[in-house]
Amino acid sequence: MMEGEVQHVTAIVSSSLQDQAVLHRLKENGVRVRLSSSVSRKAVIFPVSGVAFRLVSERDLSAQPVPVDEDVLSIGEDLISELKSFASVHRHAFLLVLVSGMFNLRMYHKLNLIFLQSNLNLIPVANGEAAVKSLLTVAKVCKQPQADLVRQHLMDFLMQMETPGETLTMDNSL
Repeated sequence: MMEGEVQHVTAIVSSSLQDQAVLHRLKENGVRVRLSSSVSRKAVIFPVSGVAFRLVSERDLSAQPVPVDEDVLSIGEDLISELKSFASVHRHAFLLVLVSGMFNLRMYHKLNLIFLQSNLNLIPVANGEAAVKSLLTVAKVCKQPQADLVRQHLMDFLMQMETPGETLTMDNSL
């Protein structure tokens, strides 16, 4: 790619996000948006990067939880089922959770425990702007040439740390 050339990124966005600020922020950041009613609700998919995102807002969390007692919250089975389905369809699945308060922080923690051993990666975000920044950052890093470059830098770094005949040990003299 030549200097000054703009690289266009295309995202397939759920039509349920049509009137949301996230869609407008994606467009403002130069993302080509294709609306689709056939993708999961509140999903954003970057086909070239092979990553998919599902957004969960305060409204989703507050409509779903069933209070068990004062300190324990149960997340609605509909939301859990929907998220499990999303994770099973997409190999690189991310859940962006709007966390703005203790209630949502506890719900985020509960979601994290439920999906700890799955391929659904949770990312807490404070607002729509942070959500879009996270979407674009992860999509960029996961894009194949970029991912290969990151992988190569990590391998080079690890090779520099390990020299033949030496092992890394903890220095207890501090």
